[in-house]
Amino acid sequence: MRNPFSLAFGKLPSTYIPRTRQIEAIKDTFLGGDTSNQAYIITGLRGIGKTVLLTEVAKQFSQESDCDVIDLNPNREMLTSLVSKMHSTHTLQQLFSRLGLSVHIPGFSVSHGGKETITDPEEALKSMLTAMQYKGRKLLVTIDEVDNNKDLKAFITTFQMMIRQDLPIYLLMTGMYKNVSDLQNARNMTFLLRTPKLELTSLNQTGMITTYMHTCGVSEGKACEMADQDLLGKICTKERYKVADLLSDASMSNSTYSVYRRRLADKGLIDISQRGYVSCTLPRLDIFIRNRLYV
Repeated sequence: MRNPFSLAFGKLPSTYIPRTRQIEAIKDTFLGGDTSNQAYIITGLRGIGKTVLLTEVAKQFSQESDCDVIDLNPNREMLTSLVSKMHSTHTLQQLFSRLGLSVHIPGFSVSHGGKETITDPEEALKSMLTAMQYKGRKLLVTIDEVDNNKDLKAFITTFQMMIRQDLPIYLLMTGMYKNVSDLQNARNMTFLLRTPKLELTSLNQTGMITTYMHTCGVSEGKACEMADQDLLGKICTKERYKVADLLSDASMSNSTYSVYRRRLADKGLIDISQRGYVSCTLPRLDIFIRNRLYV
């Protein structure tokens, strides 16, 4: 059985334990009508789920009838990239065409209603956002794993200029604690200190229980009676368990362990890829086991 919770570089797994409260907080900030905050930062430890959350938020925003979402690479020139991606977005392309706003890439030139061509990327972005504002549309820009580099700082400076002019652009970023701190404290970036931050912690217990029960197709009572729970519970107490130590701690023979090992591995519950070691694969399953099976 393939592990339905497996993550691949931030891509949503086939079975996803949602962070509903956090998603709603971001949506309320951007869509609630209060334009005092048009940026949001998701931070937390490596592997906590920052990119997955950003992906889910972007997905939900793209389903809004008046929103467009564009993802930017923080390690390249971002302003020209944003204008280019806006131009290639089908809904925006149609909007700009109806309003007589013509964008020419490469060469980077923009003309509006036959008037003088715009060659400055900031002025081009302003014109495009003004067109979106006229039609009541919003633009969400997502940036994953921010760093304190010149391209990102240049883009954020332009973003600040756009929001000072009440234009409908919103920014959602993720980053490690140190990288976010370095960026916030960089020259001319201190306004980011006032930007709302969401620090991700462990997944909500109720959400985990509900998802595990639904995925496995069992009741809570039945889940508590499932075979292999003692061994799995021990495995999950460590990030990586040495097999020799596990056999000793569990008072189990090698032959008995081999049977359980194969059964749990086939179900996608444990990782046995590293010889001599075993680890749990499901996110936060150790918390689920401690709170539901050993109370």
